[in-house]
Amino acid sequence: MSYTLPIKTLTLSLLLTVPSFGAGKPSWQTFGLFIDSVLTVEEANRIQTAVVAHDAKQIKAAYGLTPEKGFLLIEHDHHNIRFQDIAAAIHKLGDYKITVPMLIPDYHRAQGTLIGKQLHSILNNPDLPYRIERIDSVHGLFHIVLPPGPPQPKGFNFGDLAHPISDPVNYGGIGLPMSFPGSNETGGMSKDPKLKAIQFRKAGKKEKPFDPEILAAHRALFPNS
Repeated sequence: MSYTLPIKTLTLSLLLTVPSFGAGKPSWQTFGLFIDSVLTVEEANRIQTAVVAHDAKQIKAAYGLTPEKGFLLIEHDHHNIRFQDIAAAIHKLGDYKITVPMLIPDYHRAQGTLIGKQLHSILNNPDLPYRIERIDSVHGLFHIVLPPGPPQPKGFNFGDLAHPISDPVNYGGIGLPMSFPGSNETGGMSKDPKLKAIQFRKAGKKEKPFDPEILAAHRALFPNS
């Protein structure tokens, strides 16, 4: 694999809740999954065919998987089908480890702060239907592991972690830059809280209730933000 490297109670409750999932406006994106132990081109082709067949309405294409790369690009409506649901279709074909890498560059820097404590709560939520493995604490690299099992219509979706981690504090997050880097900058996404704040204001998005202590902790961690 290669990568491009009271109110407080309410706020914590929001961070620990896996968002409910229902029909929404389509958003067609191409994101990627790493799939270990793909041994042949034929096997890769079977996986790609099975992914599209799993839900042809919500999945337009699956391509790029080879035994050498082990990385599958999926063009799908990410508002209306979840990556973990797609992974369930792949698990039916063989014994694979399916992962999505996640980078939080300020993970180490945030340790020992209130922001670090909130981040710990998000990453270690016992109700998550997937596993988050810490790979490199210094660089903030994690693997989201999508385990075998039945289809997960409320399983992992990129926004489940992107929103609580990277949304600005006054919009319900903890304001940490983060990314799902994909492979060689392909098939992933990057989130910058400063840019998100500008976008939210321009769109007229309303602020959410937040804990002033969390905002103060964020300003202490990022004095120039």
